[in-house]
Amino acid sequence: MEKELEPLVAGLQLPRFQRHRVKQIIIGTYRLTNGDKRVKRLRKRADFYLSLFFLSRLERLWPAELRKTADFWHRQCRRWSPPANFPWLSPADFFADRRQADR
Repeated sequence: MEKELEPLVAGLQLPRFQRHRVKQIIIGTYRLTNGDKRVKRLRKRADFYLSLFFLSRLERLWPAELRKTADFWHRQCRRWSPPANFPWLSPADFFADRRQADR
């Protein structure tokens, strides 16, 4: 996956550490959408919440294709408290369009 992303990320006019971060977010999103359901392990990854946020934005573009995956992660997010390093952040808010359906 990293070899496939290298040409894409190399074309970005960003410092190396930011290009690496972009690559990690894309790989994380791939893990979220590719059926990797090891929730505890994934949540420990540094860019997990950024990948989750990116997934929620992608769902708006392709709702039918990502419905099942987004449903799974939305259900998981509703059970979590905010992460310690972002106490103001509720991961369930990423899927704000779904809050109406929860009520």
